[in-house]
Amino acid sequence: GWYDAGDYNKYVVNSGITVGTLLSLYEDYPAYFQKLELNIPESENQTPDLLDEIRWNLDWMVTMQDSEDGGVYHKLTTAKFEGMVEPHLALSQRYLVAKSTAATLDFAAVMAQASRVYKAYFPEESVMYLKAAEKAWNWAKENPDVLYKQNEMNETFDPDVVTGAYGDNIVLDEWIWAASELFITTHNLIYWNELAE
Repeated sequence: GWYDAGDYNKYVVNSGITVGTLLSLYEDYPAYFQKLELNIPESENQTPDLLDEIRWNLDWMVTMQDSEDGGVYHKLTTAKFEGMVEPHLALSQRYLVAKSTAATLDFAAVMAQASRVYKAYFPEESVMYLKAAEKAWNWAKENPDVLYKQNEMNETFDPDVVTGAYGDNIVLDEWIWAASELFITTHNLIYWNELAE
């Protein structure tokens, strides 16, 4: 997966908006990206380079979902920022931290979109992405108010985590995004009705 902008931690909410934006870019301009070569290790295969690069992070995002209940962990992080070191020297212990409704809905949206974008290239993964999206949606429906509150979490658990919180107290936009992507991919009126409410 991808590191965040200024540190070596990985955040589902940040990944979600980045992956979603890049998938939308591909959906809007597929002919351009089918020809574009980014000079990455996969450049010689039959998949557009942009989709190969996105897939690198999708593979990581999938690991952030609890396979038992469908909830998605907010981030994978060190307790404190690593500091100004090269990536191979970033060796501090990392922690899988707290499921959240925002992360789970962002994940559901991205996986629903990935399901339709990758269908022509990786049909089995496309099915897996959609199942992951639906499982995440179901968890969010059962847990609509699980907000990521890092300071409160630090009062209960050790070590204190002081890396980027990326908390979100209003998740209406995540509900709309997830329902939209799931409806576009599945045409299931359950998601349309969610948007109409």
